Amino acid sequence: MPVTREQILKGKQYTVEVKVEGYDEPFLIRPLTEGEYAEVRAVALKNARLKPDGKVDWENTQIIDIVRAQAESKFLTVACGLSVDENWTPEDVKMLKPRTTEILEPKILEISGITRKEADLQQLEEELENFPQAPKGEK
Repeated sequence: MPVTREQILKGKQYTVEVKVEGYDEPFLIRPLTEGEYAEVRAVALKNARLKPDGKVDWENTQIIDIVRAQAESKFLTVACGLSVDENWTPEDVKMLKPRTTEILEPKILEISGITRKEADLQQLEEELENFPQAPKGEK
């Protein structure tokens, strides 16, 4: 769904209801601000050691640290997107039922006009999926 004029003009005041199985009432979400988006990206990539070309240096990066950072990033995205009438924290989001963040996070990114590729997360996920073996020194 492309970003609409209404979304741009309303900014973070634009809200959407999202129904999640297991909850009686829908969640009310909003788009991320530019500052929140920058923080989400920083959290997602905080443990990655990068080569000069911007790709992950797997010899000096611990995969478990990347996986943890990705989860933290998702919790932060959802916390920001749920902060409509009250402020949510990543710790609050961790208390939601399992799989709730997998439903909410892509919708928050979508109404923010952000794709995972644009958030520089897709490259990291593709490299993780295609990673053939443990980095040197780990067995």
